[in-house]
Amino acid sequence: MVRTKLIDQILETIAALKEDAAAHNEAAEESMRLAEELEIKIKQSPNGVEPGINKGKRGKPKHLRRKGHKRSYLVLAVDVLREQKKPLHLSELVPMVGEKRGETVSRASVESALVRGMETAKWKGVIRRTAPGTFAVQ
Repeated sequence: MVRTKLIDQILETIAALKEDAAAHNEAAEESMRLAEELEIKIKQSPNGVEPGINKGKRGKPKHLRRKGHKRSYLVLAVDVLREQKKPLHLSELVPMVGEKRGETVSRASVESALVRGMETAKWKGVIRRTAPGTFAVQ
């Protein structure tokens, strides 16, 4: 008698679990179908955004525009040199540029930016090399 009650309870539990499993499988299938539809929609639109929606002045969607645009190594190095009002060697200049930029910068990147800047029309005559690895601004 007790055994039959216990067996009946186990069978009822198994039936309930099967029903729950079936419901979860249906929900999973629905989720997969929705995910596939979403994937198709994303592929159909450029950059994952429907054309013509939420565009700013330059035509890029707002969420794709760079946030917190960082200034170039050249501009930051010139700012530091102007603040210091004296020629600085790269060993002094690089940490100051990194501090202004908020990240670690390499010596090669800063030096390359300054050398290229010396050749451009905008900075020609402003940046000068006073010694190897040492730069100044006028």
